[in-house]
Amino acid sequence: MCKKRKRMCYLFSSPLRTMIFSQFYSLGDLQQQREYIARFVLSQNPKHRTTNSNDPRRKQTHYFFLPLEGIRQLVCKKMFLGTLGISEKVCRTAIKKLNRTTSVLEKENRGDRRELQSSRDILIRKSIIEHINRFPRVESHYCRKSSTKQYLHEDLSLSTMYHMCKLEDQQTKGSFSLYRKIFRFMNLSFHKPKKDQCGLCKCYREGSEEVKANLEKEYLAHILEKETVREIKNSCKEKAKNDTKISNKLYTYQFLIIVPYFIKRGLLSTI
Repeated sequence: MCKKRKRMCYLFSSPLRTMIFSQFYSLGDLQQQREYIARFVLSQNPKHRTTNSNDPRRKQTHYFFLPLEGIRQLVCKKMFLGTLGISEKVCRTAIKKLNRTTSVLEKENRGDRRELQSSRDILIRKSIIEHINRFPRVESHYCRKSSTKQYLHEDLSLSTMYHMCKLEDQQTKGSFSLYRKIFRFMNLSFHKPKKDQCGLCKCYREGSEEVKANLEKEYLAHILEKETVREIKNSCKEKAKNDTKISNKLYTYQFLIIVPYFIKRGLLSTI
């Protein structure tokens, strides 16, 4: 027990100190814990100075208290720190953040850097997405049902696009790995689809407005014919599932008549 004069350390039993310790850490928030410490620490100017220095090492005298039945009891520093389970540095930080004029504890500033970093990352990602979206792309012509991937021109590459992005915006500090990660997340690729694209569809989609105007009638007829052929195919498949004879006849008919016709019309890959 503390034998210092006017200290009430002997009033605090081990169970009582354990209860104070549990209540202190049940706060669960650093700001609230600091407010608790500042509420039970009293700082005053020293009553007596033993040095004539203009900048003495000891600028404040601290008095430590612990609650007992709603009354603050004066205890020694060792009892105070040991009961709350904190170090002297933690206590000094809480006292330092207390504004003497308003008695308000300063807000924790360590999270501000993370917030600024987070907002900066959002701006970088947004600029990268906007840059990637400027490049024209086409969807997979024959794999639309099984894939949503879109394709950029085969002459481009990821390193080329990243270099263009850096030249365009010198303020962007995004790394190449971040650029590649966003590019893949957008489900893009430079590779050609595994199946060959229809020449007419490719010319119409990638051509100029004049080319599209000249090919519009032919292209619309081509799309209508494609949908008709697909409906015929689906109807034949449903019939073949229920009747093996029809299945064998359709197999023979497909390779003797339908396949040559599709090859001639450029519709083989469509079905």
